Amino acid sequence: MTRVRLAGLVAGLAACAVARWHIAQVSWTLAMPLDTSTMVLVVAAVAVALLLGRPEPYAVPPDVALSVRRSKSGQVVGTLLALVGMGGAAYASHALASSWATQFDWAAPLLIGGIATCSIGLFMWDGAGGISARRLPMPGWERLLFLAVVLLSFALRFYRYGYFPPDGVCAVEEPQSGMGAHAILHYGDRPWEFVLDRWMPVPFFALLGQSLTALRLPFTLVSALTVVPLYLLLRYLVSWPVAVFAAALYHLWLSRRAFYAAPTPQTAASA
Repeated sequence: MTRVRLAGLVAGLAACAVARWHIAQVSWTLAMPLDTSTMVLVVAAVAVALLLGRPEPYAVPPDVALSVRRSKSGQVVGTLLALVGMGGAAYASHALASSWATQFDWAAPLLIGGIATCSIGLFMWDGAGGISARRLPMPGWERLLFLAVVLLSFALRFYRYGYFPPDGVCAVEEPQSGMGAHAILHYGDRPWEFVLDRWMPVPFFALLGQSLTALRLPFTLVSALTVVPLYLLLRYLVSWPVAVFAAALYHLWLSRRAFYAAPTPQTAASA
């Protein structure tokens, strides 16, 4: 990396930091208006990305060599599963679009099952079902470290669980999540917005009663459980130190409250 390129990277990162600081102040008395700060942040971030350039092509290590075994029967079965899944998902989508509230109870599970079936079918049809890769070895010390990270993630999420956020004080979006679950239980409501987040507290409300703790519990559990696939994925794609650092701090601040933006992307990323 040349000195000019390095200087450009430093200047771009400094511009990003200053613009981000101005945005965080949310004050119109600053010399730089808010819209200008946003523009500077975007332009500087794009400039830094361009200066960094394209990463080197990924070379598969010799101990993780892949072998593909395509199967005619597997492709036929995969094609049938994909067609059945697409048909079921299309039919369920049409039913939901026609009458969401009255047909949700059977059409929503059919839609999810259809998408899952189609995905499995495409996986088999593409021949990916025949891919085999040698597993990366996990020594004993790393297994203990992995267990410690998982235990730490649960401990940090449930430590003084009723204290922060304090019981009786609703954090951002928690009233909407709680009212949505209450309406599902008592009024037969079938919300079309943030469906997963509205339904998650329902079984906890039914079992534990309606409280902030029962509302937050499913969101915290989803957050803690996604630490495991995140660690394994980053360990395979990057390295174990990166996996330890990211998994230990992953979305920790979102995990102790019923925030609608947390469980859906967490679950999708883990899948």
